[in-house]
Amino acid sequence: MTISHFIMSADELDLKKKSKFLAFLLAILLGPLGFHNFYLGRWKRGFFQFGLAFLTVGAGLVITIPWAWTEGLLILVGKYSLGPKNTESDQGTIESEKPKVSPTKEYLIAILLLSPLLFLSIPFFGIPLLFAVLFYWLVGGLWNKTTRLFIKSVLPMYATIFGGGKKFLIRFSEYSMPPTGSRPELFKATRKLSITAIFVLFFLISIFAQSNLSMVTEGDMPDAVICDDGTFETADFLCDDGGVGTFCDPSCVLSNTGVGGRILEAYSDERVIATLIFAPFITVLIAPILVLRYSSLSIVDKNTRSMSPIGEKANDLTNVGAGFGSVVIFFQTAWKISSAAAADGNIEQGIGYVALILAFTIFMVLAFYPLIWLPMLKFTKAFESHVLLLDNSLVKSKGIEVHQLTYDNNELRITPVRESQEIKPELTDIPIPTPLVNPPAANNMIPSGPPIDTTPQSSDEHGFEWINHNGKDYYRPIGQMVDWKEFQN
Repeated sequence: MTISHFIMSADELDLKKKSKFLAFLLAILLGPLGFHNFYLGRWKRGFFQFGLAFLTVGAGLVITIPWAWTEGLLILVGKYSLGPKNTESDQGTIESEKPKVSPTKEYLIAILLLSPLLFLSIPFFGIPLLFAVLFYWLVGGLWNKTTRLFIKSVLPMYATIFGGGKKFLIRFSEYSMPPTGSRPELFKATRKLSITAIFVLFFLISIFAQSNLSMVTEGDMPDAVICDDGTFETADFLCDDGGVGTFCDPSCVLSNTGVGGRILEAYSDERVIATLIFAPFITVLIAPILVLRYSSLSIVDKNTRSMSPIGEKANDLTNVGAGFGSVVIFFQTAWKISSAAAADGNIEQGIGYVALILAFTIFMVLAFYPLIWLPMLKFTKAFESHVLLLDNSLVKSKGIEVHQLTYDNNELRITPVRESQEIKPELTDIPIPTPLVNPPAANNMIPSGPPIDTTPQSSDEHGFEWINHNGKDYYRPIGQMVDWKEFQN
């Protein structure tokens, strides 16, 4: 992306009119391959659907067919946007549409996601709820501490590597992060940030399941036994007669189990269960990547005159490794196991096994999802402060310039913000702050504001960061290590 891409006329931003009827036909006929989204300009979603079907040798159609047909129905009833997600605001500035958050919808989703925890609390007298509180405070605190450690130690080295040579870093004074002002917004942001953790779990489950291929195809279950009562179990302790049984060889396993049972066993061995139980500790390493995604810093190359967000490379690696890549590996593994287990290479039977694997894996992940959701909720509450800590610490240590995006004469321009410039917030709902009148003499002044190096608590869309100190609000331009000014009503 070059700097010139940021300077464009409003006419170039107008979305071309798309045919609803053509989009509907594409969704029904070629939608499972993503062609309707290609037509509508939603390239990422289209490529995801195409790759899901192509790279899984058709097994992914189990997902993309109902997905595309649902989108086709939404197109027909007018509930699917006939254009890219990013649209033009009334003033012509390119910005993402801020979705409306429904409190009722978010509360229902939260209850659904936490339902396994609620159901377990009934027979176990509320003990799971106690563990949920511990996970929220202890593991959530671990997420925050790990993130701060990475921000102070690892991420500055990352910024130095990708911002060295003939490149330099700049910071925009206006940038957006997931809104978390209300509880519904917080719930939605938590779910959005936790998607990466879910992809990581799918990837790990696929790796473990792939090593159990012989279990499905050859009946290789080392712990399988025939209990004294003649029943088959996959381990001694499952026998009703107190853990007594005789060894069951592979041929014995094949004669006493069905393909579906062996597949479920391959996807629920002790390593998979351990991964799900310790998921919050395993996925904590994605937290710094999430912070990088929303950084306001960008790398500018003087030679190519190109600009890219500082977290773009890390974000690309995350999308490939823990996003699209994990889905591809999951379906490749599922298809490999299913096709090997299907009788005489029966494709329909293999697709049925893939659907079984998908449903079972989703069930397991959702059952353990509260262990991820609760720590992530605490992390999301402090997410904005983590991003500001990263940006402010790099601005302070590396002397990064702060820039503003302005729209003037149908052009979007990038201009530096000088420290000597006096910029005041342009707030519509509250009066503009004014300096204190008749400040006391310097020798009699008692410092009452926050120290200059205090980490901001929040920021606004006008390029100012804010902090509450001793019951009073203070502000200053984002990224400028200057004295805090008291906000006067």
